[in-house]
Amino acid sequence: QLDDEKTFFAKALAEGHVCIDCGSPDAEWATVTYGAYLCVDCAGRHRGLGVHLSFVRSVTMDRWSRDQLRRMQLGGTKRFQAFLETYPKLRAPPQTVAALSTRYASRAAAHYRRALDLRCQEAEAATAAPAVAASPPASPAPAPGLEEGHLPDPAAASSPP
Repeated sequence: QLDDEKTFFAKALAEGHVCIDCGSPDAEWATVTYGAYLCVDCAGRHRGLGVHLSFVRSVTMDRWSRDQLRRMQLGGTKRFQAFLETYPKLRAPPQTVAALSTRYASRAAAHYRRALDLRCQEAEAATAAPAVAASPPASPAPAPGLEEGHLPDPAAASSPP
């Protein structure tokens, strides 16, 4: 059961959330793509990456769709951070635009996006009528290896900026 956006973000604020990239506790923006929170400065940098890598919304000023709220519910800063921790070349907070681009245009980030897509599809199918949810979503491809996770995702390189 998903709450409306005001209730959802009020609960999230009460639980506390920090920026995925710099750790700032003042994270009133989010990257819907990863379901993770951002501070205003990092949100600006994410906007520069392009929506194909990170779609950014304000948790206080923007309208949120049900699907976007589901991504926040099933993603989360802690979950994404734990995933990034498994990749030595992506775990450090990005200090430069190049490091930010490396993190979010990486094979590992692309894998996380696809895995979150599938998690959201499964959650939607579970709430749909049984006739509509006849076939389960496909399993995600294996995660990239630790030594290749930081490499650019070929799909990201060919996407428009």
